Amino acid sequence: MKYATLIFLFFSFCLSNPIIAQKRKKEKSLTELKIDTIKEKLSGVKIVRLVINDDQKQFYINNPNSTEYQIINGFVDYVRDYLDLDFVMTDIQIESAMNAATSSCDFVAVLISIGKFKQELGAMGKLPTELSFSFCDGTHYKLKRDVGIDGTTNYRRTFKFAFRNMIDQRGRYDISKRLFFKKLPQIISFTNFNKYLDTCKNLNRYEGIYQLFSSDSKTSNYQIGIYNDSGILKLVYFNGAIFKDDWNDGELKGVMQKTMSENDFLLSLYLLQKIETKGSLTFITINSFEIRTPDIKGADKYIRIR
Repeated sequence: MKYATLIFLFFSFCLSNPIIAQKRKKEKSLTELKIDTIKEKLSGVKIVRLVINDDQKQFYINNPNSTEYQIINGFVDYVRDYLDLDFVMTDIQIESAMNAATSSCDFVAVLISIGKFKQELGAMGKLPTELSFSFCDGTHYKLKRDVGIDGTTNYRRTFKFAFRNMIDQRGRYDISKRLFFKKLPQIISFTNFNKYLDTCKNLNRYEGIYQLFSSDSKTSNYQIGIYNDSGILKLVYFNGAIFKDDWNDGELKGVMQKTMSENDFLLSLYLLQKIETKGSLTFITINSFEIRTPDIKGADKYIRIR
């Protein structure tokens, strides 16, 4: 009886202690704020892309009746029934969606993480589950929940409602809520650059229009210019981005910095999602160059077309 009294007193203290109560209220407020923020951002996207690696894709193909695949199916049902969004996971689905989309901000990437089973009694227990949302503006949010299961669990149905209990729904799609990449400085338009090439009598030997050489049909028309802007060589985006709304004609793509080697430059480069990275630009010939950065496997090769 003495121990029961102590437990009761401790429990009463936790409930009445203003510091603990304030902390719990703050944690609840932060969670609610996070959920409201995710909902707000979801109302500006159209497609959920599930983040899985090649080994996982192959596993799901070979094991359609596995628990893991049933959890994925539960997530798909949740996305379509409660978030009212399209869902892509396979390479074919992703490619088709990319061809139809005009901005990478039409997508939200979601990662599902399942932790180690917490056994409670026999086959009964809980699976720690986490949803991670990544938006095109570089923001990331995580929601966590322990999902109760037992030997008779229908994983597809159980996880569908578990995901719903994390974040129940979003508002209707609203294009005004669509996220956008930051706008980079406007250097010179494609039309004006062509006029500049026709009329300037003192062109830098590297100035011109270059096209990305790639076997990937989605990026094979990617064109940039090298422009001598008051003595500084700058890369300028013109056209060919996979998502046409992500970049504007004439936006700054990168800045070249001279080195002791005539054909080698240090490079500040803006990647497809306008994240700045450092790398190098090396001219192989007067009409072609390669760009290397830690973010690019191998090198991107560009060939002069004007």
